[in-house]
Amino acid sequence: MNSSYEVLEDEAAQVAKTTRLKAASDCQLLEEILSLIADGFEVAPEVARSDEIDAKMALYSHNLGTLRCCFLLSLQGYYTQSMSLLRCVYENWIADKFISSFPAKSAKWMDATSRPPSHQEMLDRIDRRVMSDETKRQAKEWYGLLCKFAHTDPLNLIHLMGSDGAYFGATYKPELFASNTYAASSFGVFVLCDLAAWIPVDHSWQPRCRNCIEKVMSLIDRENGTAASK
Repeated sequence: MNSSYEVLEDEAAQVAKTTRLKAASDCQLLEEILSLIADGFEVAPEVARSDEIDAKMALYSHNLGTLRCCFLLSLQGYYTQSMSLLRCVYENWIADKFISSFPAKSAKWMDATSRPPSHQEMLDRIDRRVMSDETKRQAKEWYGLLCKFAHTDPLNLIHLMGSDGAYFGATYKPELFASNTYAASSFGVFVLCDLAAWIPVDHSWQPRCRNCIEKVMSLIDRENGTAASK
């Protein structure tokens, strides 16, 4: 007889199989983003080491791992848990822009005894040449939404309620997987754009990156159109 944990594992595996079958193009897009980020590390030319370089590369590396975890959780039907991880990807993106504005502050990300600035402080101080006021306004809205997934909130719980009360385990929900793909691929584009600045413009990685970003923009247009029609 299988243990309860083994039942949970079997359910997650079945949800992942169903997701790959019914949302194949979205799965392929997320895998393409992850592959491009990983390839970007391989083809980026070596540059002189500095706190700024090390901090930025560590942020990109951390985001690669986090985005992969997001995809795997979403693939298995753990949708809100997947979304909660995206707040870290977002905060690393803000940190990258802050470091671009204040390279001398990079050491704060390289010293375990140091404390980087808060999200609000970073967002407020990022140079307008690095991030426009409108993008900052949008970023603040994204952060507010991502915090709902990172903390206890009805948004994390409502989808777990059925006619007989809360259910346990994983269930394939196409609308939630589509929402997760929308969010994860959007933040994946941020990482790709940051990496693209390090890679020669004539490298074969660049057109692959542009093609992938175009696919993400098409997905965003599709999901926005679906939401508007409801």
